Amino acid sequence: MLATGCAFVLQAMLIPLFGGGPNSTPFLVFFAAIMASAWFGSLGPGVLATGLSAILSWYFFLSPQFSFALGGPGQVLRLLVFAAEGAFISTLAGVMHRSRERAEDRALELLSREGRLRELARQQAAVAELGTRALGTYDLQSLMDEAVASLAEVLRVEYAKVLEHLPGGERLLLRSGVGWEECLVGRATVGAGRDSQAGYTLLSEEPVVVGDLRSEARFAGPSLLRDHAVVSGMSVVIRGRKQPFGVLGAHTKQPRTFTADDVNFLSAIANVLAAAIERESAAAELRASEQRFRATFEQAAVGIAHVAPDGGWIRVNDRLCEIVGYPREELLEKTFQEITHPDDLDADLVQAGQLLVGDIETYSMEKRFNRKDGSVVWTNLTGSLVRDTRGEPSYFISVLEDISERKRAEKAAREIREAERARMARDLHDGVMQDLSYTAASMGLMMLSVEGTELVSRLQGSIDAVRSAAEGLRDAVNDLRLEGDENKSLPELLGSLVDEARTMNPGCEVHFEVQDGFRLEFPGEDRVELLRVVREALTNVRRHSDAEKASVSLRTEGDDLIAEVSDDGGGYEQTTKAGGGSRSMRERAAALGGVLEIESVRGGGTTVRLRVPLGKRKG
Repeated sequence: MLATGCAFVLQAMLIPLFGGGPNSTPFLVFFAAIMASAWFGSLGPGVLATGLSAILSWYFFLSPQFSFALGGPGQVLRLLVFAAEGAFISTLAGVMHRSRERAEDRALELLSREGRLRELARQQAAVAELGTRALGTYDLQSLMDEAVASLAEVLRVEYAKVLEHLPGGERLLLRSGVGWEECLVGRATVGAGRDSQAGYTLLSEEPVVVGDLRSEARFAGPSLLRDHAVVSGMSVVIRGRKQPFGVLGAHTKQPRTFTADDVNFLSAIANVLAAAIERESAAAELRASEQRFRATFEQAAVGIAHVAPDGGWIRVNDRLCEIVGYPREELLEKTFQEITHPDDLDADLVQAGQLLVGDIETYSMEKRFNRKDGSVVWTNLTGSLVRDTRGEPSYFISVLEDISERKRAEKAAREIREAERARMARDLHDGVMQDLSYTAASMGLMMLSVEGTELVSRLQGSIDAVRSAAEGLRDAVNDLRLEGDENKSLPELLGSLVDEARTMNPGCEVHFEVQDGFRLEFPGEDRVELLRVVREALTNVRRHSDAEKASVSLRTEGDDLIAEVSDDGGGYEQTTKAGGGSRSMRERAAALGGVLEIESVRGGGTTVRLRVPLGKRKG
């Protein structure tokens, strides 16, 4: 409009210059046509309108009329000015027309981008909502139904489906879907190979987009899709823990080009389902594991318990309650220390402490519990420790086996053995030893009748042999008695040996000392060996030392047990070759894993010291 106005003004300014005749401004009437052509048709139509207007004005309005003859230079100038004005108006209109088109295109692009953003936001909101739903439920079927419904609504497709890979790997089941015939969901299957889009998706392990199923060459269209007139669609794999769970798909009856955002949305929904499936599978495995543990824990033939580091019972099974004789509720309010037999508590606490500091990983011991009814039950305890993720002690696992019957059987067998040993010792003492004593006495009387003959020396040798045999037999009888005293403690047994030494050697004062707080116990065989060494040392005191005083002591030094016998007798030079008694004691010390130390000075007495490493004997 501005350019047209300027053209009118310019034409009016040219009238005085070229004259004011009636045909001096014939072009003014054509500016409207030029402007309309340029406005609606841009540069080309405007220039064409300008040329036609110039020809019409020249022929019909300029003198001479109805002729293309030019009346003078003014008319030529008017035609040139008019053509220039028309071209200028058309150029401006073209520029404006192109600017308007670019503006419209930009507006359309902004609208399209806004639409895509809204669609993307809609898709993301759907994924977020489904993800939140997945975190709050373990109902996988309900979640699948919500997923396909959301998929169909957001993508505006007629069909959506979840196909589950069936065992065997050859078929896929329509587990959930929207748009399909109701009788097909939960029943219909498709092939898991190239005979279906879903099977091809599994094989390719990547999203598959189909523009037109009718012309698809990568795979065959299954009857499920063909029967529902499906044309376009896309599908992605739903991952599983060890193998794909199945396929998620969206399909439409109309040809459609799915965008990358659409594929990403479908993949995101599949990922939500995969995570839910994984979580449900892990939860199912955990439930099965807990059920197996509960069955093992509750139905075990042995007592099982979880025990807090401070000794409190956390969890116990029925068998453990039966063993200790307490109802579950009452037992859970106690600690294991409260019902452990006092004589076994220290040993148990020591090993439990070693578990807590990490010195050992497990331990086993025989221990007694005080039952609620006041009786004592023997158990075989196996203990271990469970630590938390930070390595801190969480709880003990204690397994208890009731060994009371075994203990009773062992006690009965021990009593039988002890009775048999006592009988043998009594028979040997009252029978064979008496016979030997009688024999020695008879041979002594015989010596009186042959005194002064060469038979005296022979009889004396026989008498010495019989007496030596009697001493050996007495030692054997004492061994039998030692092995039979299994119910006595080590200090009590040593005290018995001291009493025996006092009886057999009344001229020697024997003192016995046990370290305060000594509670060490040896297993049966080791204890007998130790007692034999001490008895041999006391026998040597009686036979060879002529001592007036002797002492026996029992103590611990560091990790060693010390059993010591000393006397104030004549002693001997230690360069002298050791006799049979010393060799026997050293052999017994070696059998115990210890050493025998002998200190003797002629005229200064003798000390025999047995040193045995405690090791596992320490309790």
